[in-house]
Amino acid sequence: SADCPFAAMASVVLDDVKPKFYGLIIGEKGATIKQFQQTHGVRIQVPRKDQAGLVTISGSAEGCEACCTQIRGMIKPRPPSRARATQPRGGRPPAEQLMRECALCTGACPNSAVAAFDHLCGAAHQRNVVQLYPELAGLLPKRQDDGASGAVSVKELAELLGNGEYRRVHEKLGCNVDAVLRSAQQEHDRRERAQQLLREVHSVPGESDWLRVEARHIVGWDDTIFDNVIVPLEQSPPLDDLIRRCKFGATPNCARVPTVVPAFLPAFKESRAATLKARHDHPCAVAGVRLAVAATVASSESGSPQLAADLDATRFDLICGTSFLKAISGDGHLTKHEYYLQRMRAGTGGGPLCVLHMPGAKHSDGTAGHAVERLLCGDGASGCCFALTSVCIPKLGDAGVWRALVCSEVDAVDEHNRLVEIKSSEKKRGMEFVCKKVALQVRVNGSQGVLGCHIQGGGEGQGRGKLTSVEWLSVDSFQHGEAFVQQGRSARLMLDRVMTGAHAAEQEASEGVLHLVFDDIKAPVVRPAARGCGVRVLPEAVVDQR
Repeated sequence: SADCPFAAMASVVLDDVKPKFYGLIIGEKGATIKQFQQTHGVRIQVPRKDQAGLVTISGSAEGCEACCTQIRGMIKPRPPSRARATQPRGGRPPAEQLMRECALCTGACPNSAVAAFDHLCGAAHQRNVVQLYPELAGLLPKRQDDGASGAVSVKELAELLGNGEYRRVHEKLGCNVDAVLRSAQQEHDRRERAQQLLREVHSVPGESDWLRVEARHIVGWDDTIFDNVIVPLEQSPPLDDLIRRCKFGATPNCARVPTVVPAFLPAFKESRAATLKARHDHPCAVAGVRLAVAATVASSESGSPQLAADLDATRFDLICGTSFLKAISGDGHLTKHEYYLQRMRAGTGGGPLCVLHMPGAKHSDGTAGHAVERLLCGDGASGCCFALTSVCIPKLGDAGVWRALVCSEVDAVDEHNRLVEIKSSEKKRGMEFVCKKVALQVRVNGSQGVLGCHIQGGGEGQGRGKLTSVEWLSVDSFQHGEAFVQQGRSARLMLDRVMTGAHAAEQEASEGVLHLVFDDIKAPVVRPAARGCGVRVLPEAVVDQR
């Protein structure tokens, strides 16, 4: 460790810090340990890999204590899930349980206040109520188009629950009527805001080519574990480690359809690497934004002028993964996740804003879909490949374009060396495999088609599944119709809000890291990350030191 010119007044031994975290404490070229020493006025001694011993901090009692707290906070264990289980979107306190399960409607088990109101106000629930309790039909509002058993508004639901008989029926059905009435005004206001946001989205001019691809390069990722060093997703690995794992010009694994089908799917084998990948830990998993940032640095020394020009970080306003692009395009699942933002240092001015996606749950390779990939690509297939795609997204109001570098994983190539996306289902056939999320993924990563794999069984509790047949869906047959245009409207509006919000939040962010969530109407909210949150989006070598 670097020398520190402070007289030692106290000494603390961190006997709970394991050797695998030593590299994290030292940081790239000693940057992290120097920052700790300068900030707290202490000296930190970290044993070499070939020496026995423990991390020791010397200095003033106050400095040692503060430094210990910061180091332990940096390496503290994560909770089982990163989902905001007790903190709903928008930072509001947890909502009351409005309804556990509707005793009238089969399979209706609302798991949130919004879902409860959607169910109670829905036409299907109202029809079921009238069928079982015909005497209540006269209470429902009359509609010219759907009679007396159509959907009702939140305000109309509140009025209906004010009727004694309608209330008693819903109490029997398992509805917490008092909680519904207390929440009705808030839900009404939320729906009004959601409608206003939808009007704003629809006001954005629709363009079928809103995602314009400029360049694309395939990069391989080496997931070998060196020196037993594991880095959690919240912390960024050193830049040099990221760079040495990037392999320009790599070829994805080849997907070969079995000559005889049905074919049994391979069983999932538990392993340390699979466990680390499930937790999104480096190097078994890589955050797309970090791979992309490392590639922009490595490209300048690649010897390829075209590669260096295409991946020049000064060209971009944004670096992100496909998940963020899907979120701003309206993906309801990904808007439930958290994102952290930090600006990369590039050139003489401010560099691109980089977005780290924090998944809401562990990744699993034990699904039937992943079993299909192992069957087609080989059970021993190692590493993975990503497409780094430079895209332009038009700004609002004809104000130019946002340039983004998007990192997207590539599933495989087929026997003709065409990039392919692999999708599996028991029920889907033909173009049913190509939902709007898949169409967006293919647009970004450059896959020339989708292998639609028909499977039988393989789900939880179903035992070993089978691949029964495979169909090829050419990208030429994808119809980027109104759904894709609507994704573009949403993406342009939300990206404008993110970039504007980030600029404002950066003025207040003392540590340079921002926190992005989507609120209860799926609108982005950007704020400075909480002090001491422990999240580091980028390697220290590519960010401005504050």
